[in-house]
Amino acid sequence: MNIYKTFVVLLAFFAVSTQSPAQNADNDIFSEKKIISLKDEKPKGLGFFSRKNVNYECGTFSYYSPNQIFKMESGEGTIYYNSSLKMAGFQANYYHQIYYLFMNENTRNKLKQNVEQYFADFESHSLLKSGKTYKKYGEAPVRLEWGTIPSMIDAYGNGKIQFGYRFYDNSPYFTLTVWPVKNLEKNKAAGSAKSIKIQYFFTKKQAETLAILLSNENLSEQLSPYMENLETPESETHIESDKY
Repeated sequence: MNIYKTFVVLLAFFAVSTQSPAQNADNDIFSEKKIISLKDEKPKGLGFFSRKNVNYECGTFSYYSPNQIFKMESGEGTIYYNSSLKMAGFQANYYHQIYYLFMNENTRNKLKQNVEQYFADFESHSLLKSGKTYKKYGEAPVRLEWGTIPSMIDAYGNGKIQFGYRFYDNSPYFTLTVWPVKNLEKNKAAGSAKSIKIQYFFTKKQAETLAILLSNENLSEQLSPYMENLETPESETHIESDKY
């Protein structure tokens, strides 16, 4: 990898991260203030064989997702920093499709706060087994991109990610839910008109890992391997649950 180019990307990331909230809102391409202007803007690096040197891998994590008969299956996702969007997020499969969820700093901070609130509710045994618990902790903006293989991510849109939890086999899991998002790609033949509902499940350990990897502090550490050509560790793949 071109060391000078990587250094410039890192400087740009830290410049945004160390600015005041007001400055961040102006520079964040996915801030609430600028979300409307993105409706007709195709992100750089979107499309066939065009993601090289756009997404920077920053670690891996494990998660669960239900299949068509709601049987839980394990998966491994990847944390990315996107130098075009200037946002961090993750890639994870769902129903044999690839989804990228990119978040601004405010959304990532809410993720961390909501994971901590979930832990508190878990320890106090105040989690409910019925109702719309998948959105218990609110929602925040998210950038969604999807396709069949990494080199053909041919659909994108803006939506909301909901923070909550659900029970599976009498064990609670922290959940991230994104309802169908309209495909803003003008060439609709390139992909589906909208995404499907996606919902990822996390044990306490998995949720904590995800929140840590998406924090500014850890993103700076996770980006450093590109300077040293190091590999990221593998995540666990066996099924776990939390006794409740």
